[in-house]
Parts: sequence; C-alpha cells; structure tokens
Amino acid sequence: MNPLWLTWQRLSTQLETPVGGHGHYTHERQGLRLTIGGSDGPPGLGECSPLPGYSNDTLFSCERALRELSFDDVGSADLATLKAAVTLSASELPAARHAVETALLDRSSRRMGLSAAQWLATALGQSLRPSVPLATVVFGDTPEKLVAAARGAIAAGYGTLKVKLGPGEQWPQDRARLRALRAAIGDSVHVRLDMNRSWSPAQAHLLQELVEF
Repeated sequence: MNPLWLTWQRLSTQLETPVGGHGHYTHERQGLRLTIGGSDGPPGLGECSPLPGYSNDTLFSCERALRELSFDDVGSADLATLKAAVTLSASELPAARHAVETALLDRSSRRMGLSAAQWLATALGQSLRPSVPLATVVFGDTPEKLVAAARGAIAAGYGTLKVKLGPGEQWPQDRARLRALRAAIGDSVHVRLDMNRSWSPAQAHLLQELVEF
C-alpha cells in the first residue's frame, strides 16, 4: 500500500460581525488548511474551522487528532471506501473529519481529472447540476439593521437569507425583527432561522410560531 502524508497550516480571518454562541463570540475565525498527498498524483486540500460554542471539537483537538492519523492511499476509490478510510469520529471530531474527507475527495477527483462536484455526481449516480443556489447569513440586532442587511444581500443576488435567533427568552424581540424583515422583503425570498441550540425543550412550543415567517 502507498502511505499518505498530511500537513496543515493555521488560517485566521478577521470578521466584521462576531460569530459564535453560548457565551463564546469572536471577531476572529480560525481554522486549518489540510493537504494530503502520496507518492503519485496531485495532493488534495481540505479545511476545518470549528466554531467556538457550537462545535464539539476545537482547533487544538483537531490538530492533536491529525498528528495521530495515518492511513493508506485510497486512490480514486468509490464514496463508501473513501468515507470508511477516515477513522475520526463524526460526533467527537466533526471539523477534523470534514477536513480529511474533503482532502481525500479532492485528491481522488484530481487524479481522475474531475472536479469534486463531478466526482460526487458520478459516485452517487446523479447528473451534475450547472449551478447551486447560495444562502447568506444576515445580521442585525434591530429590525432596521436586519432589514438593511437583507436588502444588501438580495441586491447581491442571494435568494435565501439565514437569520440567527437568540435564546427563547428573547423571542419577542426576535419576532419583531423577523416581522419587519418579512414585511420588507416579501414572500419571494426564502428565510432560514437558526437558534443554534439556544432554545430549551421547555421552549419548544415556540416552534409553531415560526410558520409565520
């Protein structure tokens, strides 16, 4: 078998709007860019950026897991073989597993002269879509700021907007923001709502109120 090598480097991006949750917010998003290669063929690239407050893993646990990782080349294998080659736990190390899976996928597709999308479409027996609609997150802690951010996103071509909600105790304020948003953008734009696990089971009844949006 042909053992693979892997290296990575740290990446850091400064954000205008802080991200995170559960008391962990940051203006800096850190991650790892992973490269996996072998004795033949081009290397593959992957990336992991665990989000503080949400991800089960951290940047440090990802690096520790990657240092201990070793496996043989899976070549241009099928999807099941590729996924089986990654022994990292999807529940405990989701970001690290994502990095390795995508790097192996990138390497396999490059060796076949295909894009990753073409490789996946072939592996799944599906036709390749010419394009994929994108969504974007819009921020704004007041109705006015949220509407302004949404209008900017729509002007940029986005047809789906994602809005992050606070804890259930803040639902009245969030509902006011969402009502202003929907009134401003109409019904042609899709809205996704993300509580990021901030609602308790006792607040699950609030879910029925989301159908308004």
